[in-house]
Amino acid sequence: MFGRSLRLACIASSLITKWNAYVFLRLLPSGPKYLSTIYTAAIIYIISFLLNRTAAFPKRSPKSKIVDAFISLIGGSYSSRYPLFSWLGAFITLLAPLCCLDFVYRTHLLLPESDLHFSRVGWVTNGTANLLIRKPDLKDLVLSYGPVSDERTTIQLPPASFDSDYTIPIQLENLLPDTVYHYQLNGNITGSFTTRRNHNALDKFTILSSSCLEPGWPYNPLDHPLAVKGFTHLDTIVKKMDKKPEAMLFLGDFIYSDLPAPASDYTTSYYRELYRQVYASPSWTPLLRSIPWIHMFDDHEIINDFSPDSSLESTRMFENAMEPYISYQGSVNPPPLNPSQPTYFSHEMGKVSFFILDNRSYRSTPAKRPGSNSTAGYGERSMLGQQQLKAVKDWIELQGRKEGRLLVLVSGVPVTRNWSEGRDELDSWAGYLDEREIILGELWSIGGAVIISGDRHEHATTLLPPPKDSAYPYSSAVIEFSTSPLSFFHLPWTREYVAHPPTDLPIHHQWKGDSRFGVFDFDTSGEQPQVHFELIVDGEKEWEYDWVKGKSVDIPAII
Repeated sequence: MFGRSLRLACIASSLITKWNAYVFLRLLPSGPKYLSTIYTAAIIYIISFLLNRTAAFPKRSPKSKIVDAFISLIGGSYSSRYPLFSWLGAFITLLAPLCCLDFVYRTHLLLPESDLHFSRVGWVTNGTANLLIRKPDLKDLVLSYGPVSDERTTIQLPPASFDSDYTIPIQLENLLPDTVYHYQLNGNITGSFTTRRNHNALDKFTILSSSCLEPGWPYNPLDHPLAVKGFTHLDTIVKKMDKKPEAMLFLGDFIYSDLPAPASDYTTSYYRELYRQVYASPSWTPLLRSIPWIHMFDDHEIINDFSPDSSLESTRMFENAMEPYISYQGSVNPPPLNPSQPTYFSHEMGKVSFFILDNRSYRSTPAKRPGSNSTAGYGERSMLGQQQLKAVKDWIELQGRKEGRLLVLVSGVPVTRNWSEGRDELDSWAGYLDEREIILGELWSIGGAVIISGDRHEHATTLLPPPKDSAYPYSSAVIEFSTSPLSFFHLPWTREYVAHPPTDLPIHHQWKGDSRFGVFDFDTSGEQPQVHFELIVDGEKEWEYDWVKGKSVDIPAII
């Protein structure tokens, strides 16, 4: 009886270890949820396997011997009759927790990328370009740049400083519009960018949008641990375009400080390392580096579901995370609207005006969800803070009244409340519905607008129409395209997106796939601005949609 109990414990702990490791490494990399189970089961397995070696085995029939061999190999239990199968089964079982350790700690221990040299393109206009350069080993930095056929301009750069992790933001001025420029720094950092067409010629253009990436996902010990498959898909799609996108809007979670599991304390040094690792990825191509990337941060640049509070721990964590974000991302974004609150900004491309929200720095603590199937986001809570909300309203009033103008509000978290079945529903705008109503009312008043968002590792296109008893026609509805992740997990078995008519009407929902981004083709050449949207999933076009400002939208019968 004791021997049978040992064998059952050995088999059960082996299967638990391997199944949970598979989920953690390939489906849902949530360390806090799985790692303790994996490690505990692995320890139980080792003890039961070793004790199992001393247990006596009764005589077996030929058929039972086959079963015994199978259990030894698959279940990981010990059999004196089949020691080779037993030890092979044990090796497979113990390989699972070792792979988990490798996934969590290999890059932290072996690839901190302290000596990383790289450059990237930030905000670009028809006459200026922002570049970010990191080169920690030289003091005399000389940058030369110019069109291919013209003489190069040479400038001396300030020395790189440890205070910014040796990153240097540069703004190049007095550039020619619609021109390809090449640049070179001290002979071994090179790159290119294309300046924008003049304002009156920019009636048709393309941008990309997504959020959320993690190098090395899904885990494969044979792949480079910093490879980003989403970059490969992005590069493939851009190569097929007739003209390069004007920008890539990346809406947060460029790094994950807490997933698959934190590999260090949440220090400034740790956050810097995570940015370096993404920029050290071999998946970056010269084409991707030549696209202007515009960034906003979200919670995982700090910690999951972050909202500021008055505690010393929260303040210190936010400060530790923001310096690396500013150094690697924000320093080459468009200029801020408010120098005292530098993390939100607006910019224009032709007749399209964008406002990129900071959804984290100024938010009130979200409400607690009282139970399932409920939305508890009403009350005097603010996602944006007083000054940012006023800036959004001023932007809508100023830009929205201009003839032929299209407004695009860019939010790191979804504006729709249709992701209502998850535990973090109220982390999105569903937790701030009164303030959401204020902003939607302003957008309805100008005849409608587009919202671009990310965060949820799914895609949903959702219509947000005005109430039937409002002063605004149905055709002034706002449409939201929420798309992510660029390269990370999707939820394999939980569906959280549920319609909330009549306020939040689903047009399309897609959840399968570990890479997802949107391609937006804007056209303001006619009387009514319009947007053609394409959803790219794992490198293939999954869905497309056309939206015209002021035109009523037919809702599919999926609600």
